[in-house]
Amino acid sequence: MVIEIEKKEFDGRVILDGITLGINEGERVMVCGRSGAGKTTLLRIVAGLEDFEGRIYDPFDRISMLFQEDRLIKGMSAIGNLLAFFPGYERAREMLREVGLEGEEKKRISELSGGMQRRVALARALLYDYSLLILDEPFTGLDDEIRRDMARLIDRVSLNRSILFVSHDRVDYELLKGDRIVEL
Repeated sequence: MVIEIEKKEFDGRVILDGITLGINEGERVMVCGRSGAGKTTLLRIVAGLEDFEGRIYDPFDRISMLFQEDRLIKGMSAIGNLLAFFPGYERAREMLREVGLEGEEKKRISELSGGMQRRVALARALLYDYSLLILDEPFTGLDDEIRRDMARLIDRVSLNRSILFVSHDRVDYELLKGDRIVEL
């Protein structure tokens, strides 16, 4: 995939200007930059969630995204949040076990800690059969040990698939076995 962003504006303010980004099949690309540089906006454009002036060539056909904020349905259980988007109770339950939430499946999201909620959101993103996984600050709210465990899980589940991710911490580049860093 190659994306050419001529311009992306919000309220008359140019956020992204003259950006070209290519992502090869199976490549892991980290996007970094200062706060407000347009990192999340770039991810949203790649995911097809934002209009922009420019073009995308050879887009990925199946994209899954972990947003910066978890975007979970607070009144539902952890497993309910997964099943709302992906059928298959056993597969959803297995993914919750993979993110370390076995035994927590029936708890409401509002009963889970912030780190647990982040892992539910990650489980949801990993359930989809994607060719490109987009991760916006994937390890927010996770301690170092869980962060390493989640990176190993992403690596295993995403084998030979492309990953585009934003992080403020370059350690994540090593954890996710990045191929290239793009600075905005």
